[in-house]
Amino acid sequence: MKDPQSYVRSLALVASAVTVDKRIPIRRYFRSGSEMLRMAKMYLDEGQLENAYILYTKYTTLFIEQIPRHPEYSTLSDVEKMETRKNLESIFSIAEKVKSNLVVSYTKKYEKWKEEKEKEEAEERLRQLQMLEEQQNKLKELKLKEDFEKEKNWRLAQGREMLKNMESVYPESIHQIDSYALDDDVNHRNLSTYSPSPTFNPEQSIQAIENRAISMPSFDRSTKPRSLLSPGPDSAYVHGLRLVIVPLRGIDTFLGLAKQNTDRNIETCGILTGKMSHNQLMITHLLIPKQTGTSDSCTTDNEEDIFIYQDKHDLITLGWIHTHPSQTAFMSSVDLHTHCSYQLMMPEAIAIVCAPKYEKTSIFSLTPNYGLDYISQCQQKGFHPHPNEPTIYEESVHVKLDNHANVTVVDLRK
Repeated sequence: MKDPQSYVRSLALVASAVTVDKRIPIRRYFRSGSEMLRMAKMYLDEGQLENAYILYTKYTTLFIEQIPRHPEYSTLSDVEKMETRKNLESIFSIAEKVKSNLVVSYTKKYEKWKEEKEKEEAEERLRQLQMLEEQQNKLKELKLKEDFEKEKNWRLAQGREMLKNMESVYPESIHQIDSYALDDDVNHRNLSTYSPSPTFNPEQSIQAIENRAISMPSFDRSTKPRSLLSPGPDSAYVHGLRLVIVPLRGIDTFLGLAKQNTDRNIETCGILTGKMSHNQLMITHLLIPKQTGTSDSCTTDNEEDIFIYQDKHDLITLGWIHTHPSQTAFMSSVDLHTHCSYQLMMPEAIAIVCAPKYEKTSIFSLTPNYGLDYISQCQQKGFHPHPNEPTIYEESVHVKLDNHANVTVVDLRK
């Protein structure tokens, strides 16, 4: 376990893993920054100081070091830049308070760990000493037994020598004595094969045990998360991702609201938003924005309406949902590029695809080890082919469907 100062430095290292893709509009980073603060506040309210500190620090790193390098930074007004700097001052102050509380909390755990470690070391030394004492007693017992056998064999040899000397003087008596002699195993023992027991120095062994320290495993927590809204690897549950709770009622309601478009072979889309609780992401609101749809695409209009609603209700973006009126449930090349922007900001972001004609609904994510990188670097526009191998997207493994959870569906088209 790291000492408190090393521990805080490792968290800062995780938080510093912030990069900005110049191809992503700067406004999207400002939106992600707002959601980052919202999620940090949720962690703080739940007492998860470590995750809160990482996100607050990540926010300051993003807007102090990275955003000013974005090519669109010059398009921001002086007022926006001033508000950003002012906001950074307050966030930095919050981060320092969280850091102080985190150090106090961690120090208590560290001192307790040290105490338990010292206790374990003492118990281990005692166990080793007990084993040493048992070994020493066994060696003593073995040596006594060997000395006894040596003495016995020596006496037998002496006795046989005396019998040989007496045989010439009293031959008949010697034959009688021979009848009482011991068996051949004893009589033919070769005393020259006896070797003393190995030298044993208990003082050296005891000293070695007392000097021994129990080595505890060390942890490298500097792994750098790739997504802005991920606090770090410790928040992982399923394949490195937090669980996303999807209410089935929301999907049914969405399909009902989309039916008019579906009947006209026009796609409908919505934004999945929600909150975080105990490291699980729960979809609580489904927002249907003003939009323009075709038979194979759908784009949102007036995104500011979405942002205003999310800010008012403290909602974070968890993905999106859309229909394929006449096709199966899959991700087109356009869908993949649309979803990429969600998943770059939130690694758990999901894409729900509904195919009412086939009564099929699937939930997809870009594969984190290949698909996300590939699509983020793809420069092609519109519909275009992507390689089938390696897999670019897959059915989401970090999703739990809930038949009972309530969801608020907000139709912003009205």
